[in-house]
Amino acid sequence: MKKKDFLPERINTESDEHFTPEQEDMLLHSILTDLHIEESIQAVPQKNIYRSAFRKKYFMRKCLAAACAAILLLTLMPGTVVPAPISEVSAAPSPDASSARVEFSVSSAIPVREVSAQMNDQEIQVEETSYQNYAVDVQENGYLLLEVYSISGMYSSHGIEIDSIDDQAPDVITHYQDRETIVISFSDNDGVGVDYSSIYGYSPDTGVTVTPLYYNERTGQVTFAVPTESMYIYVPDKNGNTLTLMLSAAPGSSSSDSTEDG
Repeated sequence: MKKKDFLPERINTESDEHFTPEQEDMLLHSILTDLHIEESIQAVPQKNIYRSAFRKKYFMRKCLAAACAAILLLTLMPGTVVPAPISEVSAAPSPDASSARVEFSVSSAIPVREVSAQMNDQEIQVEETSYQNYAVDVQENGYLLLEVYSISGMYSSHGIEIDSIDDQAPDVITHYQDRETIVISFSDNDGVGVDYSSIYGYSPDTGVTVTPLYYNERTGQVTFAVPTESMYIYVPDKNGNTLTLMLSAAPGSSSSDSTEDG
């Protein structure tokens, strides 16, 4: 039986010349058709496939590197070219209102160079509670200034008024003489309260210290015996603020000249 010629007649197989890509595609198509094999691949030069894959990979790498650089720049920018802002500032008085604790954060992706605080123009200590979180304890009312210097020297600040600390001494509400005693009523207003158990009198002439005959914390009244000489009465609150009164020894009268010790 005569073998079937699989080559198209228009292609000269005896030529010593190389096939062109078009002739190779025609030859492959003819062979697959004669063998009843479905042509499922596309004749793409292998060289072009590698070149396309290389270009895609190289392009993706460049895009990824550019994106990383942009993200890094945006992340580090707050600490280098713009001031690091102070945020989440809160102030809470202590249970006895003798001090206040101020907490705040510094919004910077990189560590800052310096964080400081001034209370009424006096430097106070700053505690770093965690990364970029800080706290200061203040012992008096007034103006608190928080300051931050970034690594590049950029400056930012935040001021807060502190008024929650009890720094006022008790006040005299009423006073009167009842026969041989003097009754004085006190109030600590919005403070932490009068320390009635620590009230005492002192006579500078005799050097004698006296205590009240009795006191009533509910009514705020304190009773002393009428002094025979001038006497100072010291009335502290539970925060250490002290009111000082001076009682004269004039018969049938009492005086309430007072001074306050913060």
